[in-house]
Amino acid sequence: MHADPLSSWFQAQGIPPLWGGVLLGAALVYLVLRQLSKMSPPYQVPRVPQQRPIAAAQGDLKEQALQLVRQRKKIEAIKLVREREGLGLKEAKDVVDAWEREHKG
Repeated sequence: MHADPLSSWFQAQGIPPLWGGVLLGAALVYLVLRQLSKMSPPYQVPRVPQQRPIAAAQGDLKEQALQLVRQRKKIEAIKLVREREGLGLKEAKDVVDAWEREHKG
């Protein structure tokens, strides 16, 4: 039976042909995965654009948010502030909490 040149080379190096095939397969998988990772950009979380409302609109927003808090709809108030101000969840909650404390105090 005739052996291919690659099997002969592995045997000459003292590597059984089966292990040589495993090494070549692993190298091929590595190269394909590396190429694929270069092709697709990494996923990035989209940023919420920063919006700065005018003072009158902010006062209106504050009243709307406080009205929702009085109706025991604090989550909706936080959502409203997030949408209008372009803030993250924690920042919007902090704003609503501060307005609520200010209104009670």
